[in-house]
Amino acid sequence: TETFSETFDIDDVEKVVDKGAWYQIYVYSTENAPYFACQKDLLVEGTLEEFEKIFEDKLVREDDI
Repeated sequence: TETFSETFDIDDVEKVVDKGAWYQIYVYSTENAPYFACQKDLLVEGTLEEFEKIFEDKLVREDDI
């Protein structure tokens, strides 16, 4: 958002939940929020397949929960 930003390493991501239109990214090393929302249609670099490949060992489909 315009009033909040947080930076973290990819290695700090604990879990990514595919919520359909967006991803819920859990980063437990942050102090301000337990997770971040990443809206799929707002990704401007790369593809969804590339994004999911980065987090393939941490990606959970909501249907699987």
